[in-house]
Amino acid sequence: MLKLPTPLAILAGLGLATCAVSHAAQSDGRWLAGFFGATHSGGKYSLPTRPEPLDYLNEGADRIEEMGAGVLKLWLNDQPSRNYPHFSSAPETRWPAVGSGTPYTSMAKLAAHPFYRAAISRPAFTTVSLVVTEFARVTWRDGLSATEAATVTAEMRELTEYLLTTYAADGKTFILQNWEGDNLLNLDQFPDTSTWRGMADGMIAYFKARQLGVEQGRAAVGAASTSQVWHALEINYNWAAARSGTISIPEEWTLLNCVVRDGYATQGLQCDLYSWSQWSAKAPGDEPRVIRGIDYMRARIPTGGPFGDRAMFLGEFGAIERSHYDAGATVHSANSDAIHADVSLNQFSFAWRCGLQRAIYWQIYDNGMREGLTFDYVNPVSKTEQEVSTTWLIRAPGPPTYPEFSYTTAHHRFASLMDCWLLEDDLTDFSLVHAQAGWTVSTTPQSFAPGTAARLSRATEAPAELVYRTEGDLVDFHVTAYLYAGIVSSTRLRGFTSVDGVTWSEPFAFKVLNSVAVDSAAPDWVRQFLGPDAAVPAGTRYLKIEIHDTGAIWRTQIGAVKVMSRGLPPAIATPPAPQLARTGTSVTLTASATGRGPLRYRWYRDGAFVRETRTPALTLDAVTAADAGAYRVEVGNFAGFTASADARVLVGASHFAAWQSGEFDAAQLAQPAVSDPTADPNGDGLPNLLAFALGRSALADSGTAPLETANVTDSGSTYLSLTFTRRAALDDVALVTEFADHPAGPWTVGGVTLASIADGDRLRVTVRDTVPLETQPRRFARLRATR
Repeated sequence: MLKLPTPLAILAGLGLATCAVSHAAQSDGRWLAGFFGATHSGGKYSLPTRPEPLDYLNEGADRIEEMGAGVLKLWLNDQPSRNYPHFSSAPETRWPAVGSGTPYTSMAKLAAHPFYRAAISRPAFTTVSLVVTEFARVTWRDGLSATEAATVTAEMRELTEYLLTTYAADGKTFILQNWEGDNLLNLDQFPDTSTWRGMADGMIAYFKARQLGVEQGRAAVGAASTSQVWHALEINYNWAAARSGTISIPEEWTLLNCVVRDGYATQGLQCDLYSWSQWSAKAPGDEPRVIRGIDYMRARIPTGGPFGDRAMFLGEFGAIERSHYDAGATVHSANSDAIHADVSLNQFSFAWRCGLQRAIYWQIYDNGMREGLTFDYVNPVSKTEQEVSTTWLIRAPGPPTYPEFSYTTAHHRFASLMDCWLLEDDLTDFSLVHAQAGWTVSTTPQSFAPGTAARLSRATEAPAELVYRTEGDLVDFHVTAYLYAGIVSSTRLRGFTSVDGVTWSEPFAFKVLNSVAVDSAAPDWVRQFLGPDAAVPAGTRYLKIEIHDTGAIWRTQIGAVKVMSRGLPPAIATPPAPQLARTGTSVTLTASATGRGPLRYRWYRDGAFVRETRTPALTLDAVTAADAGAYRVEVGNFAGFTASADARVLVGASHFAAWQSGEFDAAQLAQPAVSDPTADPNGDGLPNLLAFALGRSALADSGTAPLETANVTDSGSTYLSLTFTRRAALDDVALVTEFADHPAGPWTVGGVTLASIADGDRLRVTVRDTVPLETQPRRFARLRATR
């Protein structure tokens, strides 16, 4: 702990001599769409996205996908008809019976249902969070027996293995979590506090059994899957973030303390991830509670798991719009819409600034009813705005004022960020900066900067600067600064922006988003979250951060920088090439592209969507004439899609036009002297039509003679014969053998076929003359192709 340090003590602790720091290479960032998502469960109204039949689970998935979010959160338990009511009139969208005596007796078996498969398999969702409850009920309040623990572990393992194997090639991330653990533990409902420790221990055993199941499932599948499955424990009571009096149990009995912290210390409970259902900052001005809660939670969760000290995400966040309705109103207004959006976006801003794993909004459709109202899950009827709780991104209709559904401004503002790339620089090296000068790096841990991998301070009294360059326009940025003996960052740090990295803006002071002394034992050190003081000018591609402090070189430090910019769609490197195929064979179109992944590939034929693939290849099996057409691929990421040029697929190399289109490029096809049936572009004596029929190239020299003549004896006589190799299938071209006494003719069509031997898609044919050489010793043969 650093207690009221003197400048000399700080210098020693900081190790201010420039040092070489060895760390794992930093990632260059992540898509904001891969960070943000929305929940769909228990919605109380239906706003169909496409014609019947459409199940309600996938209606919500459609809505989340249309806003560009890459994270989908669903419920998976033995009550699917309550989680996803049957609003539809189509019987095929109704859930089947589940449980004992049905095909659906576990989480894994229900996850295999077509409704779940259709939603989860979408390439748009790179992360799927599932709130899971085992079908096999156990009682952990009185302690979890070995048999019960084994049952929980087995079902979690089965689900983990199912997800890893079913989506082995998809590169997805799955998070299996509980929902609001404090409400599950619910200690305030048990007046006898002497029972609380036993209940908490039972819950610890339960979460250990779930974690073990996920670990066993991962081990069983191993490296055979490109997908990942993680187990998360979710809390909803966060003492540091909550308003006074809103938590009805003592601090030490919140789940974060009695299960997460104590469970690790006493029983070795360590989950992969930890989620916070965050409802402490749902009013304007409360948003800094998010930061306080994150700091508090990070100090209590284990750090030895796969995500180290970054094992935290917001499993829920949001706002209740009707809390901001105009007085006496039952429907929203422009004012309530604006407040709802600002509160929601501010929470989200602090989530990415604090480096959380993900932030998932509650919900795409509202799932709650207003006080005194009920919902019929057996015969559900869509509710109106006046009937629901108003935690939403898409509103229910509110007649007569709002006869149709409406998108919140929060929805649009989140959607507008989904093409953004977030660079996250922990400053352990300078691999992510465009340029830098004047720094020294310290990796010595300090209590005033918990969880900070490295801190930068000036190497001399001269200013020091970091320069970041973005591929797309700069949208937002974040600087974590640590300031000693004073909190006026404007006199110590400043920023500059530029379009070209040559001409810079006037210096500007950063906006202080949050300022706090993290460690009470080091009160002179203040951590500040800094951002832009105004909207970033359009076209900005460079950001310069400068320390220009006139005081001691160690007293102003930078602990992290995050830069948000517009991402760029992929660029097509190699478009698909034209293809020829015989009916019944397979065709594979391939392409390559560059850009930030994960990349998606959408294939079209004659402008109509064919399908999306996860690799840059489209294979058409057993093609028919219906598969012929102009194909293009659109390669995309969260920033958008880029279309390739068309590549024509002609089904049947047995058609001259198909061969012609594949043999010549566009310029050659426009030149009759090169590509017409009678042209001979390589000068080998074979016009194009005959070259096609013989399976030879029009442009390259095959190196072998196309025709062979010989004298053959048949039935006691000698005849001139002609041997050639041809395509086995010729749909619009005929080969004609002709014989004559003189090269000038006349030529006679005919001959006797002596042999026709198949070799793959070729035939080796020998035809003899009908006139014996004994009667006409000088004979000539020729082969023609006709249409």
